[in-house]
Amino acid sequence: MTSNNDNQSIVMLASYQVEPERLGEFVEILKDTEALYRSHETITSAPIIRLRSIENPEFIVELIEWRSPKHLNEVMENDEIMAKWSLIKSQWKDGDFGFSSIPEASIPWALMKPIQ
Repeated sequence: MTSNNDNQSIVMLASYQVEPERLGEFVEILKDTEALYRSHETITSAPIIRLRSIENPEFIVELIEWRSPKHLNEVMENDEIMAKWSLIKSQWKDGDFGFSSIPEASIPWALMKPIQ
């Protein structure tokens, strides 16, 4: 991953689809993963924003501000974090889809519910 300015922060929009009965467990895994990002100083001090679709509560969106593209690349080489990413993938109902799959993506002023 490259950027015009490798020292500038970047924001990643991650989208997941999770069975509603697994939402609590899934959010806890996301929070544990956030703690790892923070311990490795790969994300900024900005909070990670987690949202759930109002139209289809199975869809979750996560906004993560990485310190730089370099820091995101470092995450992808970190075995401990990659193990968490594998755990996240194991919880998906579906994954690796684009944001356009989320119903609110086609709405100019989309509303979603925050996840605490």
